[in-house]
Amino acid sequence: MLLVTRESAIQARTGAFNQLKALILTAPEPLRQRLRALKRHALIDACLRLRPSAVADAEERIRRTVMQRLARRIRDLTAEVHAADDELAELVVRHVGHLLQMRGVGVITAAQCWVSWSGPGRFRNEAAFAALAGVNPIEASSGKHTRHRLNPFGDRALNRALHHIALTLERCDPETPRLPGQTHQRRQNPARRHPLSQALPRPQDLPRPRTPATRRAGRLTNIEASRTESARRPAVDGSVPGLQGGDQASAGSRRRPAEAER
Repeated sequence: MLLVTRESAIQARTGAFNQLKALILTAPEPLRQRLRALKRHALIDACLRLRPSAVADAEERIRRTVMQRLARRIRDLTAEVHAADDELAELVVRHVGHLLQMRGVGVITAAQCWVSWSGPGRFRNEAAFAALAGVNPIEASSGKHTRHRLNPFGDRALNRALHHIALTLERCDPETPRLPGQTHQRRQNPARRHPLSQALPRPQDLPRPRTPATRRAGRLTNIEASRTESARRPAVDGSVPGLQGGDQASAGSRRRPAEAER
């Protein structure tokens, strides 16, 4: 319940802050220049100090009133999140304090693992826990191709907690094994190689796989295939294959005297 309350408070705080930023973006130039460069905490304090009654314009007065209410809401939601964090830390230390001794595990991730684990006897082995967390690969083989894909099912909150733990270990733990060229930003590293190709030696008699370039090199286009077929097919009307227009006429005129002599 505390995790759900904390998550809902964070989502509501994010929505209120986005609304506040939108009001600042459409505010008059003096107020916008005054608030747009401030950081989050300084911006909340500045919005709380706004005086709507000091402005004569009705639209500007309403704008400042709404901004003040949004800043107050963000402050209250932040206090609610901090209170939930304190209560979660107390419960985690009391019941599953050994999880906090592991590298990469914090209060929120430990609480999520504890809630998803539920109690002794729920999982018969580690594979069942991996299936619940959605970290076990699903076989997606077809014919002679053997491959696996990520599991989109399971407890996504637990999956996110394990993902945070893995990222923290990768960035901060020097003992965590890393693959050559591996980074946490996968889209910015296009030269990735699968670890299996480096771990297993390749047999000598195994032919190299055909690349798209070699496939295109050994494949004829429709025009080239038609020309090759016409060159191989014998001419029915006495024309010479491969000659066009005037070349066919000159070839025919050279054949006629020879036929007359016969």
